[in-house]
Amino acid sequence: EHFFGRSGLAFLEEDEHLARRKVINRSTHGDELKRINTAMREIAERDVAAWPQDRLIEIWPLAHRLALKAVFQICFGSDPNPRLNELLDVVEEMMTFNDTPRWGFLAVQEVPRPLLRALNAVRPLGFQRFLELRARADQLIYDVIADRRRSGEAGEGMLAILISTPNEDGSPVPTQELRDELMTTFLAGSAST
Repeated sequence: EHFFGRSGLAFLEEDEHLARRKVINRSTHGDELKRINTAMREIAERDVAAWPQDRLIEIWPLAHRLALKAVFQICFGSDPNPRLNELLDVVEEMMTFNDTPRWGFLAVQEVPRPLLRALNAVRPLGFQRFLELRARADQLIYDVIADRRRSGEAGEGMLAILISTPNEDGSPVPTQELRDELMTTFLAGSAST
């Protein structure tokens, strides 16, 4: 299975893709866009003010984390769930895995299933850590989804919109599809941001 699963927007085609995109677009338009802009301005001001001023620093890790925080605002809104802080750290470490000299050539998030199985069987140095991080990220996402569904309050952001928008047959969007959509957005959203 890819880093972001098989049922996210990136893998849907034709009518399914258009229907899902229409739902997801609601998380970045209108009042949601105003909420995101306000939140991101506050996050950027707070984070940048905390960056060291008295020495040279590597800006990429700081800017990458800021981009991930932007994506998390789109996905989860201002949800105070403490799991989201850990999830941010886990996703950040997963995504920087490809920056290491050993794995940078591979683009782990895009590894075909047969190669992933082979790597998993051999477990070369470092790859096991990626798989552990992915499993932890999945568990945290599933827990956040369960918390929101259990509370009966969808909250804000893309996850809230997906939870509150049933499929055409009236059934809720399956948890696996919610996870896949979030992971797709983490990867695609933070790279473009």
